[in-house]
Amino acid sequence: MATNYWRISPGEKGKYWHEFEEQEKIKIGWQKVPDARHIQTPEECKKFLIKYNETLPGVFYSFIKETQISDIIFISKGLHLF
Repeated sequence: MATNYWRISPGEKGKYWHEFEEQEKIKIGWQKVPDARHIQTPEECKKFLIKYNETLPGVFYSFIKETQISDIIFISKGLHLF
């Protein structure tokens, strides 16, 4: 299994860093969006996000469908890594 690398930001100016650290979870910004594990296709993803007035369905779909336990996720604040 190949390792993928992802880079995310913990909110503007890192405002969610402590929450990520305390909960040992990352979030990808769509706070109004509920659990999306049921999504199977890019088309379903687009309809799902439109319902919540969110954009970037391609990014969201890639993240929920392609991330694996062995992946490495870098958390950055602007151009700097935490």
